[in-house]
Order: sequence, then structure tokens, then C-alpha cells
Amino acid sequence: MNLRYLARHRTLSVVAILTTALAVGANTVIFSVVRAVFLRPLGLPAESRLVMIRECNEAWHQKLLQRGHSPADDRGCISASGAIYRDFLTQANSYQTLGAMNFSTEMVALTGSAEPLLVSGYRVTPSLFPVLGVQPLLGRWLEGDREVVLSYEIWKDRLGGDPGIIGRDVPVAGIAHRVAGVMPPGFSYPGGTEIWLFHGYGTPAYHAEYSAHNLNLVGRLKPGVTIQGAQAEAAAISARAAAAAPRDNEGWTTRVDGLVSEMTFTYRRAFVTLGIAVVIVLLIACANISNLLLASLEGRSSEMALRVAIGA
Repeated sequence: MNLRYLARHRTLSVVAILTTALAVGANTVIFSVVRAVFLRPLGLPAESRLVMIRECNEAWHQKLLQRGHSPADDRGCISASGAIYRDFLTQANSYQTLGAMNFSTEMVALTGSAEPLLVSGYRVTPSLFPVLGVQPLLGRWLEGDREVVLSYEIWKDRLGGDPGIIGRDVPVAGIAHRVAGVMPPGFSYPGGTEIWLFHGYGTPAYHAEYSAHNLNLVGRLKPGVTIQGAQAEAAAISARAAAAAPRDNEGWTTRVDGLVSEMTFTYRRAFVTLGIAVVIVLLIACANISNLLLASLEGRSSEMALRVAIGA
């Protein structure tokens, strides 16, 4: 098929080009998203050594399902307890550093201005940022209570981008918090976070209990330590916890997963399904274009017979 033929059959050409463009465009978008989400979702140093530690209870999970509840994790895993975090800090040898954060985000108001800002924040232990291996753009990490670290976007777009903000007090929900640091552009772990507040684990006011599953634990494995090795150590720690407090730990186990795979687990299946669907759309588009060309050639049967007769 040459350019003159395409010019003579403009409707066929336009339909074929648009069908191909839509199919290829859909595939490009989906594969770009998959690449960003699954191949480089965080952009942190040595991501393969970052792990998430959670607690799982299959019996508890089955009871929830029988009652009609649908937990977010279909493996029966939820956040860890403060007591398990304490046990890992004192007993685990697989990690360079361990950090923790509240299991859910909280909306807090930056007050003290004409228009208070409602922002998304997490309470984190001071060790979380070293675990992730990221340095503040300005200032330092959290060190104590009544301190806050700002995202670059909040600092630049909504607080004027003043480099002198470090050390100043910012009213958070009406309580003065000193600005300890500003994170680099694009950093928002665990996604959409705009400020980080101090988590009081380890202070006298914080009571670590096995029954309160309210911490997301993140660790950085030592070089040479595998997730399988860390999982074996976690099982031993969990067994000791069950022996120390059987009532609170009955049926509970500790699970260690790669941080990247754990963050993408909940929507990995949806992306795989969507990717398969888009590939099928591309195949259907190719089949439709082939059918259009065959139909066009069928209408040119007389022309083709004449060409063959004269040796064209």
C-alpha cells in the first residue's frame, strides 16, 4: 500500500491511523504508569534493602471475613504494635536502622495566618528518615517533641519558600511547633504527606503494648542480609513475644516484606489486569485494521485481476 493509495482512500486511512494511535497511546500510558509505580516508585537509595514489618493473624482475618468485613490486606496483616517495635529494636540484628510511623495519616491545620492550611501529616520516629536514606534540603531531621519537618511543596508554594524558616515556630492545630527541616522536592513518603511530626515512642509518656497495632515499621537491612533471613529472625522474635505475653500474641506472627512490593501490593493485581486489557485492545485494533485492509482489497479484485493480466 503506497501513499497515493492512502491519499485516494482517506476515510480508510484516517480510521486506521486513529485506531492505531488510540491503541498505542493507551498502551504507552499504562506501561509508563507501571514503570513509575513498580520499577521506581520511591526513588530512595538502595530501595531493595528497605522492608516493611507487619503483624499477621489468619484466624482473626477469617473471623472478619465471616462477619462481612473486607480488610485492606487479604493476607491478614495489619500494622505492628509498639511492643513488637521495642522487641525488634532490642533483639533484631538484621537491620542497619529501624523506624516507625503512625499507621494512618492525620489532617492538621497550620494556623496563625489569614487562611489556615489543612495539610496531611504523619507522626514519625526520628529514625525514620535515616532508614529511608534521605537528607533534608534545609535543616535537620526531627529530634524532639513539638517539632515539624515540612515538605518542599508546602514550604515553597504555601509558606513563601523562605530559607530562614528553619528554627521558627509554626502553629500546628494552635500549638507552636519549631520547624526542624524541609525535605527535598518530590519527597512525600508514604505518599501525599505534607508535614512530619514527632512520634513519642520511647518517651516516658509512651506505653508500648502488644495489643495496640498502630505502627508501620520500616527497616533498612544490613548489606548481605536477605528478606528470607530477616523473616526467620522475625519469626523467632515473634515466638519470644508469644511466650512473654500469650494472651495478646496468640495467633499473631510477624511478616517482613520488601517496602516497594508491600506498597504496591494492594493495587498490583489491578494494574496487571488493566495491562492485560490494554494489550487485548491493541490486538483488537490490529485485527480491525487488518479487516479494513482485507475489505478494501476485496473491493479492488477487478483492478488486481487486470494488473495481473498485463503483468503489473
